[in-house]
Amino acid sequence: MYAFFHFFYKFTILNFITQKKRTATVLLTVLFS
Repeated sequence: MYAFFHFFYKFTILNFITQKKRTATVLLTVLFS
């Protein structure tokens, strides 16, 4: 149970970071186009 929870937690964090990076990249692209 703990292992699953730990994996889910890590996956969510990574997904969140990737989402933020993608958003930041899009914003920068729009700003500097």
